[in-house]
Amino acid sequence: MATEKENNVVRNILFTLGILLLLLFVTNPPFVRDALGTYLIIAGFCFFSFKFGDFQKQLIGIRLDRKSIFVSTGWALLFSGGFWAITKLVPGASIGLPLIPQAVGNTLRPFIIIIVAPFFEEILFRSVIIGYLRNLKIFKNKLQLVLIIQAFLFALAHLTAYVTGFYQAPFEEAILGINAVFASFTAAGIFGYLVGFFVTRDGIRNLLFSILSHGIVNFIIYAGLTVAMI
Repeated sequence: MATEKENNVVRNILFTLGILLLLLFVTNPPFVRDALGTYLIIAGFCFFSFKFGDFQKQLIGIRLDRKSIFVSTGWALLFSGGFWAITKLVPGASIGLPLIPQAVGNTLRPFIIIIVAPFFEEILFRSVIIGYLRNLKIFKNKLQLVLIIQAFLFALAHLTAYVTGFYQAPFEEAILGINAVFASFTAAGIFGYLVGFFVTRDGIRNLLFSILSHGIVNFIIYAGLTVAMI
C-alpha cells in the first residue's frame, strides 16, 4: 500500500507535467495536439484517481528517498537491459512506440516517447488499473489475474503503434505485417506483466522502477530507429 506522501508525489508530478502538456497543446499546431491529447486525458484521469479514488490505499506511489532511488534505478537498469536482450533474440519482439506524426519536431518527439509516455502509461496501468482491480472483491487475493489483465490492456493500448500502414501493403507484405503485429503485441504483453510483477513486490513497490524501465526501453528503441534512419 502506498503512503499518502508517496501518492502526493505522484499527484504533484502529474499536475506539473499536465500543465506542461497543456501549454504544449495550446501552442502547437493540430498535428502535434493529436499526439499530446491522449496523454492529457490520461493525466487528468490519473490525477483524479490519486486525489479522489476510493481505492487509493491499493495504488502504488513514488518514493524519492536516496535508498529507494538507488534500488529502483538499479532494478530498472537490470530489467530493461534484460528485456532488450530478449527482444534481440526474438525477431519482431518490440513493445512499440507511441504514434507521433513525422512532422513533430525532433526535440518534442523524444520528450514524448522517452519521458511523457512512460510516466503516464506506468501510472495508468501499473498503479491506477492494478489498484482499481485489486480493490474489487472479485479480484481479492488474485494478484496474478490482475497482472495478466493489466498487461493485456497495456498491449491492446499499444496495438495502434504496430498496425500503422500494414493493411495497405501487398498481400505478402501484409502477412508479414500481421506476424510482426502479433510478435509486438505479445512482447508488449510480456513487458506489461513482468514490470507489473516486479513493481508490486515488497522489495521494490515503487513506480519509479517501472517508469525508468519503460523509459529506458523506449530510449533504446527510439535510438535504434533514429540510427537506422541516418
